[in-house]
Formats: sequence, C-alpha cells, structure tokens
Amino acid sequence: MVFQFIIAQALIIGTLVIAKQMNYFMSRPLGFDKDALVNVPFRPDSTGTELTDYLRQQLLTVNGVQAVSFSSNTPIENNDDLWTELKFDRAIKEADFQAIAKFADNDYVPTYKLQLVAGRNLQPSGMTSEFLVNESLVKSLGLKKPEDILGKEISMLGDLIKCPVVGVLKDFNDRSFHHSLAPLLITTNSTMYRQVGIKLTTTNIASTMLAVKKIWEQTFPDYVYEYKFLDDKIESFYKQENQLAALYKIFAAIAIFLSCLGLYGLVSFMAVQRIKEVGIRKVLGASTGNIVYSFSKEFIVLIAIAFAIATPLTWYYMYQWLQDYAYRINISWWPFAIGGLAAIVIALVTISFQAIKAAMANPVKSLRNE
Repeated sequence: MVFQFIIAQALIIGTLVIAKQMNYFMSRPLGFDKDALVNVPFRPDSTGTELTDYLRQQLLTVNGVQAVSFSSNTPIENNDDLWTELKFDRAIKEADFQAIAKFADNDYVPTYKLQLVAGRNLQPSGMTSEFLVNESLVKSLGLKKPEDILGKEISMLGDLIKCPVVGVLKDFNDRSFHHSLAPLLITTNSTMYRQVGIKLTTTNIASTMLAVKKIWEQTFPDYVYEYKFLDDKIESFYKQENQLAALYKIFAAIAIFLSCLGLYGLVSFMAVQRIKEVGIRKVLGASTGNIVYSFSKEFIVLIAIAFAIATPLTWYYMYQWLQDYAYRINISWWPFAIGGLAAIVIALVTISFQAIKAAMANPVKSLRNE
C-alpha cells in the first residue's frame, strides 16, 4: 500500500509541475505579437516583387486585415532557421559564434510588433542592402550599447553579403523555450520570401479568412491554399509536453484508483477482523468519529511515510526534466502539499466509507455469540 501511494503521490505532484511549466510557456511574453496572425506559405516566381506587391495591395483592401508582411519565416521557429557565420566591421576572421538570419520586408517589424531600441527599420527593397540585428548579437560582439553597432558593416555567407547595420531590435524569443536567445539578423531579399504574415482584427475572423482565401486562389491558382495561425504553431512546439501531461493525468488516475482499491480491501479485512472490538467500543460509549479515527490513524501514518519517500524522488526527477528548458519555473512547495493532501483526503474517503459502515452496525449482532 505504501508503494501504491508513493506512485500515486509522485504522479499527482509531477502532473502539477508539468502543468505549471506549460502555463509558464503560454503566458510568458515572447517579445512579438502572435495573436490573430496568420501565416500562409507561397512560392516566389520570376516576377520578383511585382506579384507580392499586387498580393499585398489586394489583401489590405479586405476588411479585417490590418497588416501584411512577406518573409522567409516567422519570428519564432523550432528547426527552420538559417544559421550563418559572420564578420563584423571588415574583420579578417569570422566571429566566434553563429547567428540566425531571417529575410523579411520592411513591414515585418510593424506586423509582428517587434521593438526597435536603436536606429531605424529597414527601407523597402527587393535586394539585400542593410541589416537589423537583435540585442543578443550586439552583446555577442562585445559592444556595450546598441548604438555602437549602427553604421558598422556585417558580412555573411562568406563575403557574399556585406551590408551596414541600421537598427537594433529588442530581444525576442526566436525559438521555443527549450533554447536560450540567439544572435539574430534580419535583412530584405524578395527571392528568399516563402510565406506571408497577415495580421487580422479579432472580429469577424471567419469572414476575413474567406476573403483572404478568395484573393489567394486568384493570385496563386496552381497552388493549394493552406494557412496556420501563429499561436497554434507556437503551441505545437510543446506537443511532447502536452502529451506527457496527458499521460501523467491518466496514470495518476489509474494509480489513485488502484491505491484506493487496495486500501478499501485492507480496511474491509480489518473491519471483519475487528468487528467485535467495534461492538465493545460502541457499548462502552465510543462515537462513530472515534471508531473512524481508530481505523484511519495507522493508514494515515503509512501515507505519510509514502509522502516522505515520494517527495525527494519526485523533486529530483522533475528538477532533471526542467533542465531541458532554457526558461523554466522554480519548483514550489505547493505541488507537494497538494499531492500529500490529495492522498490523505482520498484515503480518508476510502477508509471512512467502510469504517462508518462498521461503526453504524448494531453491536448486539457482533457480540451476541460472546
């Protein structure tokens, strides 16, 4: 029974810790706007920016569309970023770190509400002519202030691309919370755009999406129209964690059920063994509460022993699990308190049912043969 309650309490505590970590993921600010943002993939063609400019104009005529931006990918990706070596300020050697490179138009910053901390946004251009960088890249170069990088040149992809830095963006989460912030740069290049980001109003989204679909199918009649909301994409990064939380809940329920079943069997056996003792206690004036207490106290001690064993084991396992995340919660005391109290309450309910039944029995029947 102690072993059963160790498992039950460990699973209850583990479920609470996972749920708290997941809530932390979903409520933590990302540094950009993800609400009511739709991303639709497309393939660029030989017309350069003509087709994208036409599509942008058509989409902005739709009621409910606030902004449109073309880019290689969204501000946050899991395994779909381009990493590049870079040289800074005409250095001979490459920097001792790699940076994420994103290609996006000048509407990328306002569409996703990225924050500039120094300099300006990119100018409209179909070619690569200037860079935005994030604060992490500035720090990785050893510069003290964001303003120190403005006007300096960065070379990437060998010396194939060499442009000045015109702005510094406040750090935003460019990957899932499994990873820490990375150095990042953004530049324009229409040949690299693979999707459009559409910022919608939060009213009449269904009708807005129908209008967007109509325009899209007119512009790209040969391609299948498909889209994904950015917040759904971000949630999919934590699919494994959601599955783990669901499994914990299922196994916790099974463990609790088996624990209660074993406990109920023990209490039932004890009630039969102590039927005459209960009768004598009642004749001598014991109340129902006294009898329930006499049944419960030794089991509560066993559950307390189970809690004392489950607590350090669960803390160690959950602490190791949280190390996989660059951003994680601190393990609080309250999941352990809830796990212990839940086990005690469940045990008391199970014990009380049989104990009250024994206490309410007529003592004459249990003592008539003595």
